[in-house]
Amino acid sequence: MNSRKVWGPEFAAYSCDSVCVVNITGMAHMETAAEAVASHRQDGAPTQKLAYQIDEAARACGIGRTSLYELIGEGKLKAIRAAGRRLILREDLEAYLRSCREAA
Repeated sequence: MNSRKVWGPEFAAYSCDSVCVVNITGMAHMETAAEAVASHRQDGAPTQKLAYQIDEAARACGIGRTSLYELIGEGKLKAIRAAGRRLILREDLEAYLRSCREAA
């Protein structure tokens, strides 16, 4: 097995085809080594995604994919299609979460 160590300011992992990334808060997720490296800029700061795939958006806000699809179907959350994928813009996800806080 050809593995290499990938280091960044918030994570350390060994990689083959994919890595388990553990950040400083102890949260872990799987991603490719290229994604692990690309998710941090040269200065070490994490990059902000402009849009999330469905599973990423669900993880980001702590709900299931089915619930996320229901929110999209009900018109409570906007989704776009780009390059054959359904994406949720970061600003739309943040706006939905703000509206939930205001309704509470």
